[in-house]
Amino acid sequence: MIYLYLFNNASILSQSAESRDKKDSMRLNELMKRPFMREEKNALSFNAQYTLYHTLFTYFFIDGNLGRQYQYAKKANALYDAHPEKIKHNPQQYLYSLHNLTNTCNDLKEYEEAKTYIDKLHANASLMISEREKAWAFFTYHDNLCGYFLNTGKFEEGKIAAEKLLKELEETKLRLDQMHIFLLLFDSAKIFLGAGELKKSLACMNRIRTETDLLNTRADLQASVQVFYLLLHYEKGNIDLLESLVKSEQRALAEMRLPYRFSSVMLEFFGKKIQKAESKKEIREEFISLKKQLLALEKDKQEKIPMEDFDYLSWAESKIENKPFAEIVQKKS
Repeated sequence: MIYLYLFNNASILSQSAESRDKKDSMRLNELMKRPFMREEKNALSFNAQYTLYHTLFTYFFIDGNLGRQYQYAKKANALYDAHPEKIKHNPQQYLYSLHNLTNTCNDLKEYEEAKTYIDKLHANASLMISEREKAWAFFTYHDNLCGYFLNTGKFEEGKIAAEKLLKELEETKLRLDQMHIFLLLFDSAKIFLGAGELKKSLACMNRIRTETDLLNTRADLQASVQVFYLLLHYEKGNIDLLESLVKSEQRALAEMRLPYRFSSVMLEFFGKKIQKAESKKEIREEFISLKKQLLALEKDKQEKIPMEDFDYLSWAESKIENKPFAEIVQKKS
């Protein structure tokens, strides 16, 4: 019971790093100094050990300590591996531990290790009981799998998974919320672009723009979608369309409550700069200039939000080096 008490208190104090005041931070740090938190040997039962590991994972996640975060995510998962009979008793908790470990590996750029946990997510998804749990497991597996292909640049393999995902989205009777559907469609669109399947990518983006209401209420999502949509038309060679599309997106940008400079930079690039460039040399120079601007924006936490949805830096690099986008991403991973 003591570990559950400590976990509940830690969870309350660490709800949001932005909203916590100095008092909460001090209380959270004091909580972590308790003997029961510092000495793992005090956790005697399975539940006590798991709660301890998950509490410490949460603390180091808030603290931004990736190494320690990984350590306790790994311990929580290893605990289940050592007690496989516990998985059937609480499959949701087990899948959450896999999800936490997958995300931590992604942050550490350990993508191949993350893939092993993604496979485990898929293998154990059938253990979920309620419709809500099943929907979460469906989304979590596919979103992580798409993320694996996007992070590693394995787009040819990824497009097969994306096609399967779209088919399952049509056939599933699970009640996925709009945000989950949006994210899975966006994941698929990015994979298809990386694989050169531009028509399929555009089909996903058109579904996002016409079938979801999220873009009307989320400025960050609208910023991400509008830029990727322009990039996709550029890749398709629809240069004549870009000017009118940019004007339309600029009107939408002006109405946003939380516009990003990233959006303005990209709209100016597609609407003016790249259209004025005629020779290969001029086009390359524009992409060099764009890359410099993106590198500067990447240092701003707020500006990184829409930039994290797609690897725009690698895309610009592929144009500068005249190499396939997939090749650039693979080198970085």
